[in-house]
Amino acid sequence: MTGSDGLDLRRPMKKLARAVSVGPQVHIARVTSPDSIQLFLACRPEPGPGRSLSAQLRSLYRGIFGCLKAEGARPVEVVAEKLFFRDIAEGRDAMASLRTSGEFPWGEYGPASIAIEEPPSIDGENCWAQLHVFIPAAGRDARWWSFGSEGGAGNGHQPPFEKATGKALSIDGKAHYWIGNLLGRPEGGFYSEALGMFEAGAALLATQGVKFGSVARTWIYLREMERDYGELNRARRAFFERQGVGRRPASTGIGGAPVLPANQTSMSLYAIVGPADLATMHTPTLNEAHEYGSDFSRGMSVEEGGRRTLYISGTASVDEEGRTVHLDDFDAQVERMLLNIEMLLENDRATFRDMVSAITYLKDLRDAPKFLAALERRGITDFPHSIVKAEVCRPELLCEMEGIAVVPARNGD
Repeated sequence: MTGSDGLDLRRPMKKLARAVSVGPQVHIARVTSPDSIQLFLACRPEPGPGRSLSAQLRSLYRGIFGCLKAEGARPVEVVAEKLFFRDIAEGRDAMASLRTSGEFPWGEYGPASIAIEEPPSIDGENCWAQLHVFIPAAGRDARWWSFGSEGGAGNGHQPPFEKATGKALSIDGKAHYWIGNLLGRPEGGFYSEALGMFEAGAALLATQGVKFGSVARTWIYLREMERDYGELNRARRAFFERQGVGRRPASTGIGGAPVLPANQTSMSLYAIVGPADLATMHTPTLNEAHEYGSDFSRGMSVEEGGRRTLYISGTASVDEEGRTVHLDDFDAQVERMLLNIEMLLENDRATFRDMVSAITYLKDLRDAPKFLAALERRGITDFPHSIVKAEVCRPELLCEMEGIAVVPARNGD
């Protein structure tokens, strides 16, 4: 699809292998707009039975770095990374070993990175990744830098994921900020930890002269979703009130064990400062989440650089009054979830064809074939998409989906 302002969306499937049936697998959405080329990647390791996690992780990054080279991107242009592990303790150890191996160019890499325990939907595959790559157009005044706590995502001499990492890009008078692996102190109970996690995000943004009100999107993971989601909402609301945050970011709050065993929750975020138009997204099929105590927007539209990027919050089978609908009926819950997302997109003049990235969270991975069949019926399979196991915010909800779509800016229509 090409917009009148030069926005171009292409979604080729890239198989970085000598044969289609083997090798690391990377599904790419490539978005070309006036100021940049952006790549959205969903990555899987080389398939094969009985391969160790270390071998799979090495295969995963062989695919990532090979894909970057094939697409004309540099490692420094990777701004955000999310790693899904079947077992987070094993994943952290394997990642630490890989980073000390000298096999890959970690020194230039350094995205805002987060790793969580959310098992991939394909048996035998123990690690997946999603990446966002931001390549400034030729002739643009652009600068990258990293910031964050010492330790961070790790390099050849530091353990990975001990503290938060930030990646920033300044381009055409705007500054984009991504932060991964925000953690609070686990002492004092969940509420204190969650509040500390938000405060850590605000403090890290403040080192860049940025207020939390500039945050457009958050992703929040809870080790014990059903137990702690209420306390998360209480801590988030208290934090927003203290910070004077009026426009609530788009957000996903989902089950997922943090990388450090003592922590019960972790977070990543995206903020933007400069000439950009941010607006909350709405749909008549959903009420506003803050009406039932969850302080997030259903979605956030960010218009800048000749495009609108639509950040769809985690969305489930909820109706216009905030009630869970279709109890114990997975197929019907999927249809309502997809309807809600479809209407969010439609209200911003977009469709599923404009999606460039998605993650679907299933309470039971045995439902994955039925979910994929539902997508096939709608013809909405052609974008980078990861399906993982996670507990959803209500015990009766069986699935949740988040996504990113990109369309031409309104003034370019």
